[in-house]
Amino acid sequence: AKAEAVAEDCMLSDEEIAPDSGAPESGEQKTNDADGQYRPSEIALAMFRPMLTTDENGLLALTFTVPDANTTWRFIATGFDTSLRHTTEIRDITASKRIMVTPNPPRFLRNGDEADIEVAVFNNSDHAVTARVINEWFDPANGHVIGRHEQTTEIQPMLSVKSTSTITVPSEGQMLGFRTRAVTSDGSDGQQNIVPLLPAETPVVQSDNFYLAPDDSVYSMSLPKAAKDMKLTLTYCDNPLWFVITALPGIQTPGLRTAPDAAAAVFSTVVAREIMARYPEVAKAVRHWSESADSDSTLTSMLERNPDLKTLLLKSTPWQQEAMSDTERMRRLSMLFDRAQTDQAYNDAIELLEKLRQTDGGMAWNTFYPRSSEWATEAVAAILGELNRIGYFPAGDSRLRAVYYSALGYIQSGAEKALTADPKYTDITFAMLASAAPGFTPSADGQRIIDRTLQSVIERWKSLTVQDKIEAALLLISYNRRAVASEIMKSVDEYSVSNPQLGMWWPSTGSSVYRSGNVLTAARALLAYSMLSPESPQIDPIRQWIIIQNQAMNWGTAPAVSHIVASLLASSPAWVEKAGSVTITVDRKDIAVTPEPYTGSLRASLPAKGTTLTIARSNGTPAWGAVISRYTAVPADIEALPCEGLSIEKRLLRMAPDGSWKEVTELNNGDRVKVVLTVKAGRDIDYLAITDQRAACLEPADQLPEPIWSEGVCFYRENLDTETRIFIDRLRKGTYILTYEMWVNNAGSYASGIATAQSQYAPELTAHSSGSQLNVKRSD
Repeated sequence: AKAEAVAEDCMLSDEEIAPDSGAPESGEQKTNDADGQYRPSEIALAMFRPMLTTDENGLLALTFTVPDANTTWRFIATGFDTSLRHTTEIRDITASKRIMVTPNPPRFLRNGDEADIEVAVFNNSDHAVTARVINEWFDPANGHVIGRHEQTTEIQPMLSVKSTSTITVPSEGQMLGFRTRAVTSDGSDGQQNIVPLLPAETPVVQSDNFYLAPDDSVYSMSLPKAAKDMKLTLTYCDNPLWFVITALPGIQTPGLRTAPDAAAAVFSTVVAREIMARYPEVAKAVRHWSESADSDSTLTSMLERNPDLKTLLLKSTPWQQEAMSDTERMRRLSMLFDRAQTDQAYNDAIELLEKLRQTDGGMAWNTFYPRSSEWATEAVAAILGELNRIGYFPAGDSRLRAVYYSALGYIQSGAEKALTADPKYTDITFAMLASAAPGFTPSADGQRIIDRTLQSVIERWKSLTVQDKIEAALLLISYNRRAVASEIMKSVDEYSVSNPQLGMWWPSTGSSVYRSGNVLTAARALLAYSMLSPESPQIDPIRQWIIIQNQAMNWGTAPAVSHIVASLLASSPAWVEKAGSVTITVDRKDIAVTPEPYTGSLRASLPAKGTTLTIARSNGTPAWGAVISRYTAVPADIEALPCEGLSIEKRLLRMAPDGSWKEVTELNNGDRVKVVLTVKAGRDIDYLAITDQRAACLEPADQLPEPIWSEGVCFYRENLDTETRIFIDRLRKGTYILTYEMWVNNAGSYASGIATAQSQYAPELTAHSSGSQLNVKRSD
């Protein structure tokens, strides 16, 4: 069989285009200036007929009328026979008229904008014509004409002219219609567009967040000055230590394949189970949350909470699956009460470790490669060693101990071989791993390596980084070199920063391989201070800082998270208690609140005209809170407002003729501009979303979503009709310059909205730029 299309690469005439095809858009009105109708601005499909029949000769004749649109249609036909032999025919068909109009309206407008709309009028005939061009603005709801512009112009053959009309957008309304028609003695053409209207005032979300030190019993702050339609919401957490406990990975899901994963599953399961056993109040809290899951949101991901306080719906972000996974992990904490399930998860992990242990004592990475891996063996020994160091190693499990000591023996054998080749060999990894296993007896050569390594650390610790100094101190403490370890931690102290509300931390430390970042470094320092002395004054401030970091960070499910939680609890049992009583007043008037019994979390609506908020509490724990304001304002009246730990600034640059970028106060139609967003983060923040509301005169230079790179970090950017959105999984502390380009599409005066940066994990971390008014000159 064969298929033949009658369509040829051709130019369709006026008569071959349907005068009334395609669904008319809402508000379509007939004109008094010509006898035709206005065609709609967009028609997605001309024809679709999946089932066609050929004649007895295998020929197919297909005739169709294209919709009323001046455009190029692509005709694609595929034919096949009973043997599935096939062929495809592709033809381009251009539909045009002798006189054509092509308007260039913006995608949207704001109430109060002043916009110039250019219409290109084409003369496709072989002789000059005189055209009468009529441009009208109208209300699509009732057809009422708001503005009209008419001009008569002469157009040379195969050339075009521009017709420009200016409209001041009404202060009210949700849509505005624009239609244009050109009429000549040879014919006419018309098109209409419906332009969505945004309110002149844009929504604003801003936050005044605060942190309370453990000894702060009363806190007062001035409330934001009341704006039109302002809504004030107080969010407060009286004992956020409980949120850290909900970060426990708990029982790992089945499907373990690698030795490090199996060791991590042992670590997480044992730590979570032992915390429940050693701290009865933790077990009571988890049971309470699990039984109250329908009415209590404690075991719900932060991504899913407080949707009304966020700039975006969760389904509009890339993090919907992460929210579901995080909630599922938290809900699985209740499984820790089922001894059969915890034992099964634990035994499955032990069995995999035993299966991966090789005859030489090393660990294979997985079952598909049954050969000892130095990396996998060290990872298993490190994880199990830390389990032992923090006091959670199951003392009665001979299977786990055999795997652990076998791995240490394999690592020691490698170190002994290196010692043979180099008599001065030192190995801090082996020394550190051996230090975590007091029941492991090194060989003579192994002890020699350890002694030489300790001496090397003692001699050169001053040249180490902060993280390495902390590890060196832990190493020396394990081998009872406490005096030097104490001296090292005094040096570590000098690199720290302390704040009564935020605690104690090390801003100079970098990120680690774990998602929990430098929080793990602080946890290691906490462990070192507590091992030196349970009364160390640094303990509570470090715990306070770690707890606050959990506010805006999803730590994931790595063993480091269990290590952090265990270190917090082991260093001090303080704050493992229910939240205390909290009294909220605005201008001395009580605000009714019902805090969650453990975390003390609450939400309360505050009077918009209040002046002073006061929080009185009885609990001696760190706390945090925020007053989130939501209101609408004219963009030009909005000033930039940062919050604690986050700010964003927005600038526009114009491309000069030499290709350089310059900051200007006024633009020209047709300019290429660069939007520059400067984001400053004073802390690590997860799930940060930036929404940049653009002026109606700007059109994205790149329509498709794409990544943006800044300071080695990748950001995902997508352009919508009215705004550009940027999604950032994790924003490390620092300053970032994000840029993307736009074209100036229309002259006039336009309100340019604000850029807002907000953590979708912690909406109290919100900052926005200032708004502005863009003036665009008409091109010559």
